[in-house]
Amino acid sequence: MWTVVANATQVKKQSGVIITTHSMEEAEALSTKMGIQVKGGVFKCFGSTQHVKNKFGTGYEIEIKLQTLNDEELTAMRRKLQFPLDQERMNLQNVANALQQAGVDMNILKELTPEGNGSDLANENIDRGDVTITASLQWLHAETFGLAFNYFLAREFKSAEILEHYSNYFKLRVPRGETTIGYAFGIIEEAKNTYRISEYSASQTTLEQIFQ
Repeated sequence: MWTVVANATQVKKQSGVIITTHSMEEAEALSTKMGIQVKGGVFKCFGSTQHVKNKFGTGYEIEIKLQTLNDEELTAMRRKLQFPLDQERMNLQNVANALQQAGVDMNILKELTPEGNGSDLANENIDRGDVTITASLQWLHAETFGLAFNYFLAREFKSAEILEHYSNYFKLRVPRGETTIGYAFGIIEEAKNTYRISEYSASQTTLEQIFQ
């Protein structure tokens, strides 16, 4: 259906189509102009997607991808945490015990479950009986810097929420307040080396978030 509507209105440009939908993804993908009705028919706004976001958006979505540890950093981290240099696989519980003894935040370690952010490691340990130390340290690195960046955003924007997270990717949401999108880009650019960020983007909240 999306292809048919797009061809009729944007490619051939021979006609216009009015679509009613509850899906903001559909509306943003297909529409050049958008109107939103709330409370059973009250016309709330009309304009381009960006106009509606500028007027009614309440926050920013920030996506980051963290750098991974290189070989030298992995070796240094092994030594710091007292993992053996000549062994690559260990039972996950032994890994967790070593990290706990090294003073790693328990809020991070408690995620080493099939339901937590460390589910890949937990499931590998269930299947094989052990995990690689390299994967464990890469996971710890991502969790540590990802959470630290979340706390940083919470200080800058008064609050921050992690919407999605897997491996070294984080998607977060912060309130807009009196700030601009340029301000959001600026503080991320200044902080990217501190928090080991390799890629990032920032955008205003989607229409679905505005009117949900």
